[in-house]
Amino acid sequence: MGLWVLSTSTLWAQDSGTPVPAAPDAGLSSAPPALPDLNQIELPPPPAVNAAPQQAVPTDTPVPAVQVAPPPPAVPTNTPEPAMPTPTEELSLPTAVPESNTAPESNSNNMESSTAFSPSQGGILDYFPITEGQTQTYEYLKPAPGQTNKKTRVIECLERQTMANGTVRVTLKTTEGGQVFTDKYSIFDNKVQHTFAGKLELKDHLILQYPSASGPVEWQIKGGDGLTHAYKALFGQAQVYQKVYPDCVIIVDKALSGGKPVSTKIDYYAKGIGLVAVETYAPGMKLVQTESLALVEPAN
Repeated sequence: MGLWVLSTSTLWAQDSGTPVPAAPDAGLSSAPPALPDLNQIELPPPPAVNAAPQQAVPTDTPVPAVQVAPPPPAVPTNTPEPAMPTPTEELSLPTAVPESNTAPESNSNNMESSTAFSPSQGGILDYFPITEGQTQTYEYLKPAPGQTNKKTRVIECLERQTMANGTVRVTLKTTEGGQVFTDKYSIFDNKVQHTFAGKLELKDHLILQYPSASGPVEWQIKGGDGLTHAYKALFGQAQVYQKVYPDCVIIVDKALSGGKPVSTKIDYYAKGIGLVAVETYAPGMKLVQTESLALVEPAN
């Protein structure tokens, strides 16, 4: 989200007076003149009132009859720049997710350029703030093939415990499409580790890590799908529908097969809120809207 300053030019004409020729010298003769015949004298007309002629200043450059004054300098203004519009909570299709299935400009650009982002001080629990009993509701960006309604995902925290060593353990229940899943996570040393998927115990399944102050943090794990998952954690911002979250931890998860990416998933964790969006990309970074979701109801 210019200011135009209009200037005017002043025109003036230089007046010049008309010089009056000087009267001839009236010298005195040595002999007194003869007295004239008063009947033959003709009185001259009264002399015109003479104005003193103006003296022209000598110059080598001819002076035009009309001169244009230089425009006056622009007057500085104290008008403030217009304020950015306040993000609205009204939901509509996000501008970051075009119908053409191309990657959303705002989120992907913010992700790539966010190495210079300077977040406020805190830790991973600021971006993964789970409290017992809270629920959050998410909505997929488009209906699944053959469906008319978009699916929703509801995540509820069933349990949260803090161990003597400071480790936090949480149990989350996910309800989606009539199915219910239970997952357990362990939060320690500014990391979030997925420990159980249902009753299946997972080993070294690190899904979230606090980025370094000097730049992104990267790691890899072997997934249950048989693929190698290359992770990157960095700071940035996210746009979810018409709302902007300026302080996020962004997790990029690239699924690799033979060293080549099969798919990419990007999770956005906003400070003080938690997960606000998930973007899923096919090879070539084509956004899959039926597998991407956004927060519509924060924790309550």
